Amino acid sequence: MTKNYFLLIAAGLALSAQGQNSLLTDPITGAIPSSGTLTDIEIIENGVDAVLIAANQTNKAFYAIDIQDNDWGDAVPNTVTSIPDFQNVIDGATGQSGCNIINIEVNTISQAVYVLATKGSADFIVKIEDNGATVSVLDQTNLTFCTINWGASMYSAQDITWGENKLFITSGSWTLDGEIAEVPAPFTHDMTTSNVATSMFKTNWGGGYFTDAPIERMDYAMINGEHRLMGVTVCAPGFSFETADIAGSGGLLEVEELFNVNSSPPIKVVHQNQGGNHYLFDLHSGPNKLVRIGEEYIDGSKIGDGDYNATAEYIRLDFDTPAPGLTDEQCKIYTETLDMISFWDDYNLLVLEADVLHLFETAPSAAGTIDEEFSFTLLPNPAEDRVLLRTNVEISAPVVKIFDLEGREIHSAALVKGDNPIDLAHLASGSYVVSVFDGSNKIYSDALVIR
Repeated sequence: MTKNYFLLIAAGLALSAQGQNSLLTDPITGAIPSSGTLTDIEIIENGVDAVLIAANQTNKAFYAIDIQDNDWGDAVPNTVTSIPDFQNVIDGATGQSGCNIINIEVNTISQAVYVLATKGSADFIVKIEDNGATVSVLDQTNLTFCTINWGASMYSAQDITWGENKLFITSGSWTLDGEIAEVPAPFTHDMTTSNVATSMFKTNWGGGYFTDAPIERMDYAMINGEHRLMGVTVCAPGFSFETADIAGSGGLLEVEELFNVNSSPPIKVVHQNQGGNHYLFDLHSGPNKLVRIGEEYIDGSKIGDGDYNATAEYIRLDFDTPAPGLTDEQCKIYTETLDMISFWDDYNLLVLEADVLHLFETAPSAAGTIDEEFSFTLLPNPAEDRVLLRTNVEISAPVVKIFDLEGREIHSAALVKGDNPIDLAHLASGSYVVSVFDGSNKIYSDALVIR
């Protein structure tokens, strides 16, 4: 199995989990409200800290939980190869029989796997480490968290994603209540979202915008310098729009239909950037087939083209057949039947297939197979006026960048094999993220503290 560089960080010191989580402001510690059942989870991280977002539809609230899971050094031991009898793994951890697996997410700092499972009115967040050797359940009576209240009279769970240091949340059912909210980090306890109504164009309803067609499954990506939300919604129209359109919507975000996956609801979508080639992976129900949607449908280039908003292009004929004339780059349908998917890295998905949790290679990594001697090291860390980034590998188009916790790029330079001194004298004390890119592909990231 090919692995991305990102999985093989041999060295690099992370911030202590004992410090304040930089994604939370004034969190409280105690039990999250037990009324209702959790409906979704999402793991978000800024390169320094990770937070688990848990949605509760009954309470119309989201809980941003400090999971204290921010050690980049855990990524290699947590690499998943195969975890068989996965239902028994979850049932054994929860003490239940026949739990429903609602969602699976990966913390891309530590590569720990988090599973939302329910049984009746009970819900459980299960953490899986060491390729299944270590399984635990979060104690929901003793967590550090901030509550984010949904700023509307109704919340009907759809999806949650993360980008630009913001949380994006969609809601909607069939009662003219589609909405989207963007919530910038850090999150403050008991804050309330500001919402925008959504309206989705649907060719198969005779054309026009319908507010009772919610934005269902979505993911965030930056494509060609544009911050975009993209996905598939009920009855399978696909969309992609700039996040700036939310603030500029005037209170009603009209979402165009750019393509159609042809019937049945989506289960989950995941974006991957494979060396500058962008794809949207749609796990589509009935049966559960994985559809890879090409860049031309998600980069915004078809927006405003009447051919795709009055008579949307169907990219597949049925569950196993792409539309005539389309190449694999435009639409690829995989033969496997999958129960759930999650982002692992840009070349692999984490999938649940026939009760086995394993990595599913979507493309060979441009980096190839790297031996265990591959490493990046930041010395010293914490640092003062200068830090040394040491690497023992040659890559084709290496660039090192430093970002602040708001995601702003504040340093960029070419990278060479060996020692790369970086002057920090112009930077204020605080926490930063150092990332290395091979072209547009991020192959390494670590936390940096400047004293």
